Amino acid sequence: MIVYGTRTVKTKKEQSNNISCADCKKTHTTQIQYYQKYYHIWFIPIIPFSRSGVTVCTSCGYSTDDHTMPSSYTKEYETKLPAPKIWFFTGLIITILLIAAVYLHKLYNSHLAN
Repeated sequence: MIVYGTRTVKTKKEQSNNISCADCKKTHTTQIQYYQKYYHIWFIPIIPFSRSGVTVCTSCGYSTDDHTMPSSYTKEYETKLPAPKIWFFTGLIITILLIAAVYLHKLYNSHLAN
């Protein structure tokens, strides 16, 4: 049985000092939370495919996702958007190493046969 699917993890969370809440208008209260979605097999990450984010005001609770974010939030959201971490490619790296090992083993055996 192969267990596969997608998972989402929070990759970064930081307080924003440059934007004010669109609802209560307070500054220094907005947090930006970044999420990374990835494919996995047996819970080993294969490859990341989607990034998203949410802004939350710690004062009034106003929140938006990256699709409904006010334009004043978008610039800071995009400039601080983190790159995928290397561990998201663990399964891909293991697969490439296994294929290379099998190829080198066959090449070595054919060299010994000659």
